[in-house]
Amino acid sequence: MAHLGQTIADLRQERNLSQAELAADILSPAQLSKAEHGLTDLSGTKLVMLLGRLHITPREFFSLAEIQTASETIEEQLISDTYTSLVKNDQQLGRQVIRQAEIFDQQA
Repeated sequence: MAHLGQTIADLRQERNLSQAELAADILSPAQLSKAEHGLTDLSGTKLVMLLGRLHITPREFFSLAEIQTASETIEEQLISDTYTSLVKNDQQLGRQVIRQAEIFDQQA
């Protein structure tokens, strides 16, 4: 649930809500903090209640969470490839990383 928790945190912060405000009458702020940091999972009921307070549907939420995960995966791969190209002095891989980063930038 780590990326789902991060998505909840991002949405909460975009809406200028504190953890206490979002969690009120649903769960404790400490439980919400643990969920946002991927240390615990939320029940489906609590997740749906939080999403309602964030004014987002479950479909929108899971779509957003998938996009974030895909972006994080691409960024991690670009960082790994950059490191590899530098360590191995692989100019071809370096050029490929630059092209991929430019494409990623245009899509973001």
